[in-house]
Amino acid sequence: MKTYTHYKITKSLIIILLLSTSIFAEAGYNFFYYVQLKNKNNSPYSLENPSEYLSPRAIDRRADFKIAIDSTDLPINPSYITQIENLGIKIHSKSKWMNGVTIVVPDTFAFAPLRALPFVDFLEFTGVNNGPLLSGKQRVKKQTTAGYGIAEPQISQLNGQFLHNLGYRGKGIQIGVIDAGFTNVNINHAFDSLRMQGRLLGVKDVIDSNTDFYATDPHGAMVLSVMTGELPGQFLGTAPDAAYWLIRTEYAPSEYKMETDFWCTGIEFADSVGVDVVNSSLGYYKFDGDNPQMDFTYADMNGKASRASRAATLAAKKGIIVVVSAGNEGSTKWHYIGSPADAEGIISVGSVTADGDPSTFTSSGPSYDGRVKPEVCAMGTSTALINVNGGLDYGNGTSYAS
Repeated sequence: MKTYTHYKITKSLIIILLLSTSIFAEAGYNFFYYVQLKNKNNSPYSLENPSEYLSPRAIDRRADFKIAIDSTDLPINPSYITQIENLGIKIHSKSKWMNGVTIVVPDTFAFAPLRALPFVDFLEFTGVNNGPLLSGKQRVKKQTTAGYGIAEPQISQLNGQFLHNLGYRGKGIQIGVIDAGFTNVNINHAFDSLRMQGRLLGVKDVIDSNTDFYATDPHGAMVLSVMTGELPGQFLGTAPDAAYWLIRTEYAPSEYKMETDFWCTGIEFADSVGVDVVNSSLGYYKFDGDNPQMDFTYADMNGKASRASRAATLAAKKGIIVVVSAGNEGSTKWHYIGSPADAEGIISVGSVTADGDPSTFTSSGPSYDGRVKPEVCAMGTSTALINVNGGLDYGNGTSYAS
């Protein structure tokens, strides 16, 4: 089994990064680095007073499952944050569970003093971005049917109507949805009940808090519709009465390792507000750019190599049901699950057709250390959904199966 390692930047790589950074800086690029911190020493926070950093609901969940509050729950030492920022470095996002921060810099001027800070363990280049998010593609509309409408096949395949008839429609359950964007959820009439009943609890934009949250990528909105979309007589989601937190951690135009760290920040937020379930459609294995050291290998799909996978396992240990799509790489050379679907203690979901046959695109397991992945499957081929304009639609992907 391959354990997690970080690579040290060699002198040659530093020269290459310096040259490329200066070129990209002129083009308006931002460079992201993960900074691993050594400890949480001398923190003003304590395990005896968790209400300073966890919501009452998060504390109650731990108590219900007899889960101890531990050092991973403590926020990053704010003194460390201040000292990094005093170097003129912008902190983009933080992970208390990993005890690290993602910084964004236009060039490398501050690296030497940053490395010299006694609480900094190592730095890792995790990606670059420039420019706005890209919009998604629209699906082709199809005709409706009665009852659950076009959602009936995916509901009945899992006998979901049995639970609905018993009254189990998600009432009292809070779900965090981690995705790339949630276009028009604030105005789409398919989410009228969600908004009017106060079940849209809030949003968190890890990527850019200054962005119009409801005008980024459409993918998360369509995933959300599978769960809680409602058009009377035409469509009903799987958990129409649950309450939802919407969390954006994916930068759609590119794929870099920094997004696995954004994912850590997102699921930690979900934990802090007290969710019961997290659903995530995101998965990572290969990244953009000319740095193959950033890519994961199949040997890394052991639940421990990726920080996102380790965070998913931690979330499960803190009493959250973590549900992750297996991935859509079944017909590619990679074909395996990605991270964090490889995590231990979570539910990874593969895709099948309406007849129960594996979808051609669904990623497969097992994890590198031999665990069964995915654990369950659901309908992901021609899954019924509601598009960002409020129209009935269909889509393919383990995201919708999840």
